[in-house]
Amino acid sequence: MEQQADSTRLAERTGIHSYQYARDCKDTWHRFARFARSSLYLRDMSKLDGWHAEVYLRSRIRDGISYACWKKEAAQVGKLDNALYDWKARTEGKAQPSGIRMAALDPELRSLARETLAASAKSFGHFANPELVMACLNKAGNIFAITAGIQYEGGARCREACRVTSEQLLGIAVDSLTKDRTGEVLLEDTKGGKVRIIRIGVPLYERLEAEIDRSGGCLQVPMGGYSKAVRRAAEMAGEALRGTHAFRYCYARNRYRALTAYGGPGLSHEAAIQQISREMGHERADITHLYLR
Repeated sequence: MEQQADSTRLAERTGIHSYQYARDCKDTWHRFARFARSSLYLRDMSKLDGWHAEVYLRSRIRDGISYACWKKEAAQVGKLDNALYDWKARTEGKAQPSGIRMAALDPELRSLARETLAASAKSFGHFANPELVMACLNKAGNIFAITAGIQYEGGARCREACRVTSEQLLGIAVDSLTKDRTGEVLLEDTKGGKVRIIRIGVPLYERLEAEIDRSGGCLQVPMGGYSKAVRRAAEMAGEALRGTHAFRYCYARNRYRALTAYGGPGLSHEAAIQQISREMGHERADITHLYLR
């Protein structure tokens, strides 16, 4: 009876209630650990955290698995958080959540997986012709084009671009690196809670300001409707990719070129990566490399 009670408590803690599901979780955890060891050079698996989980789950999107399989793997990866927590509590006497579960539940990552895998896209990355996609979006509606512009010119995540208030508008300033005049937008409700400022072109900033004023102080765009509009615009533009996240990839590539160009700021590769990482709100600069492949 005591063994049965222990098993019940373990099942309640981890969310694993059957031997078959336990085996499935174990297989996914092993795959995750092998990836962390071979690709991220992690030797101590007890140090797995949310960043490792995010990079792994992004790699599974690139592998082109089905969206249903990806969701199942993400759920199984998330359960590793509880298992690691319990193991550390027993062996070290204290433990803190690793952030793996939060990474697996991240709405931006799940949206990327849905847009890429459910739409049967073969890969993800930047748009080949983002200006044409933007032009097609302008035909679909001003509000969607503004949202896309915030991602394309400022590197915002989809959720961050879909809701902007008048309090977030900081005015026109000069980019200290490129010396361009840009409009500054404050982002507070961000992934990881890190406040940051993004910069967009003055024409787009003025359009955003006017739309926020017209909307009573807050521009709010439904993420679902925006995603559909981008997919339609990308299809009209003949793009293989369909997801909103492609605009963020375009931002990273454009910004890298601007920061390293001859006659510009002239940053080194490493310095440019660090700068773009901060601007995009990445926890670590390593993840930015994925946007530049």
